[in-house]
Amino acid sequence: MGFFPVDHVTLEHLKLIGQFSINGHVLFFGGSTAALILWYQDSFRFSCLRNGTRNDTEEQAPEVGKVTFPWDWNIIIILVRMIALSLEPLFLYGLMINEYKKCVEIDKKLGITAIVSRSFLDISYLVLRFHTGFLGNQFRKYRRKLKNKLHAEKKGAASRPTETMASTDPIDSSHSTLVKDLRKYFLHQHLLFDILVFLPIPQVVMLCILLDVRAMKSLKTLQILNIFIFFQYWPRVFQIYLPRKDLGSNHEILGGRLWVLGPLDFFLYIIAGHVLGAFWYCFSIQRTVACWYRACENHDGCVRNSFYYCDHNFGYHSALDDFCPKNMPNAELFDFGVYLDAHQSYILESKNIPQKIFYCFCWGMRNLSSFGSNLRTSNDVWENCFVLCVTIFGLLLFLYYMGNFQIYLQRRITSKSNAEDVSN
Repeated sequence: MGFFPVDHVTLEHLKLIGQFSINGHVLFFGGSTAALILWYQDSFRFSCLRNGTRNDTEEQAPEVGKVTFPWDWNIIIILVRMIALSLEPLFLYGLMINEYKKCVEIDKKLGITAIVSRSFLDISYLVLRFHTGFLGNQFRKYRRKLKNKLHAEKKGAASRPTETMASTDPIDSSHSTLVKDLRKYFLHQHLLFDILVFLPIPQVVMLCILLDVRAMKSLKTLQILNIFIFFQYWPRVFQIYLPRKDLGSNHEILGGRLWVLGPLDFFLYIIAGHVLGAFWYCFSIQRTVACWYRACENHDGCVRNSFYYCDHNFGYHSALDDFCPKNMPNAELFDFGVYLDAHQSYILESKNIPQKIFYCFCWGMRNLSSFGSNLRTSNDVWENCFVLCVTIFGLLLFLYYMGNFQIYLQRRITSKSNAEDVSN
């Protein structure tokens, strides 16, 4: 491992190393700060001058079509991110309703499990990325392009007169250009993205709630937590999409094992139903609290913030039961819409975690597969937005899965026809 200022990485520094090897393990932290350069594999090697001599391999052209990234690691990375996505909803299942005290409480064991599991899987993903290279196939293509450019410049410089080479060192200028290009590539395309993905916002919020559930203070705080979790899902899904795209575009990596992509895509569909069920559960809690708020407006002495104080027992429970009944609710007073099933099934009060998760997972899969066509909404804006998301996600995932399946069949037919042509 070596540390050099980004603006001062020259050929002299590389000469001290002798051979400078990269396998996608370069992190640039912009400006005049330090560049962390990791090397321990020989898939991408720059042969540098040592005592005025040049290695024999330097004159050989790089193998442009060579792919050194093993498909097994790519699939392992996808599986790690899928497991992380499947455990992410634990943050939403950590909240529950205390029906006796009419308040929102936290399942501490489930909250701690969510914090530990997400942190562990994020660290595991970083270790895998350091081991295999951060950028996958996209960076390998970019790397081969720079490698070919460097080789062409060296070959052209070798055919020039000696005095021209003495005045201008092509190796020094090539490496300087390479360092600048790599810094620009990392800084603009992946560094900020990875920082956004690994921001521990859900862990911090859940830890604050574990220390004191009253830190939520209001319904808006709970909604903000949902927004953070929702928008952090997109870059995490993108972390699965990139290596999945590598496997799909480079079918020679998988060889005859293209069938591996089918279960991966289907597992993504399963995770989508699981995530939608978790959000439906959390939104149902918010809708129940909103009903309590509406009941407080018509009841003297009702304190809204008391819904987050489970250590006290206030005396207006009967008014809340009358306004928000579980049996035969009055839609004219308060319409629960798509959350009525969760309100009546007592799933919001259940401490049976497997029962709660599978019930919501079943709801998510049923409505995702039917594109939410059977959902009856109220006039609440956010509820209608949620149902629209269910419909759009279901349609997009269905088209994505069917499109990949058609590509798989087309490649199988093409490979068989090529094999028949070779045999003939």
